[in-house]
Amino acid sequence: MPAKNPQAKKPQAKSNQAKITQAKNPSAKGTQAKDPPAKDPQAKDPQAKDSQAKGSQAKGPQAKKPQAKKPKHTAFTVAVSAADDGTSAPALRVYVAMATDPLAAVAIVQALMPEAAIELSGTLSDRLAARLKLKPGEVRPI
Repeated sequence: MPAKNPQAKKPQAKSNQAKITQAKNPSAKGTQAKDPPAKDPQAKDPQAKDSQAKGSQAKGPQAKKPQAKKPKHTAFTVAVSAADDGTSAPALRVYVAMATDPLAAVAIVQALMPEAAIELSGTLSDRLAARLKLKPGEVRPI
């Protein structure tokens, strides 16, 4: 067994009394105790700050709402037959109406010709509607 050398001892930790004294008086002799940063009562965790920031952006007057997509317009073909007088063959015309849904297309044509019988007959391709340069809400005979 090796002989014990009193000089080879490691320095011992401070006694509890020295720790308490230093904690109460950091300017006491020796190294200063590391104080944890004081928590600000107004400060919150980062996730709470993010959620607060998002909520304030949505409610603030300067917040921009995401723009809604424009509704897709389709070129609907609508068949219009004139009132039958019985003496001649019924006149049948086909109109194209740019609208978001078939009911809207029929309503647009019905507003233009209230006395005629109207029936939805089909659609035009997007490519053909673009070539005809149809605008939303426009009605044109084809």
